[in-house]
Amino acid sequence: KGIVNTTPVQDTDLVNKIYVDDNAGGSAAGNDEEVQFNDSGSFGADANLTWDSTNKTLSVENLKINKYGTRNIFLGEETGNFTLTGVDNVGIGYQALKALTDGQANLGIGKQALSGVTTGDNNVGIGATALRALTTATRNVAIGTNAGDAITTAASNVLIGYDAGSAMTTTGNNNVFIGVEAGALVEANA
Repeated sequence: KGIVNTTPVQDTDLVNKIYVDDNAGGSAAGNDEEVQFNDSGSFGADANLTWDSTNKTLSVENLKINKYGTRNIFLGEETGNFTLTGVDNVGIGYQALKALTDGQANLGIGKQALSGVTTGDNNVGIGATALRALTTATRNVAIGTNAGDAITTAASNVLIGYDAGSAMTTTGNNNVFIGVEAGALVEANA
């Protein structure tokens, strides 16, 4: 029994054996980390489709898909953080949740949404630069381009609309601003 590298001579030679032709197999295509695929019957590879086994990252041209920490999902170029230990975070878009290290239950969708958050928890930033400067704050919701983009440590705010609450930084807690530029000049509690 086993694998042999010879041509069978009799029909009884075929029982419990696998014969391998000397020309079987092939060489891997492409370079290190390039994903192999069937390209018209031959091994194929492409520099724009790679797998980084160290960082568990599949890259398709400039699109990065990675999973770090526990139950986290990051999709986009420079999205998420390769040293992340946080839990239940989702980042979609260029640099969304880029600085996140130990935060939990954050959702950043859009270019640089929540890109500065490191250890903040339970924040939602949807829209380009929404909550971009936030670092350690908790329980903020910002929906709209630039919504809450200057907040660093202010907590428990709801900001909906373009530039809503965009002047708030550290002392604006427990505010609700809805509308284009709503609360855009408010730096502290309204």
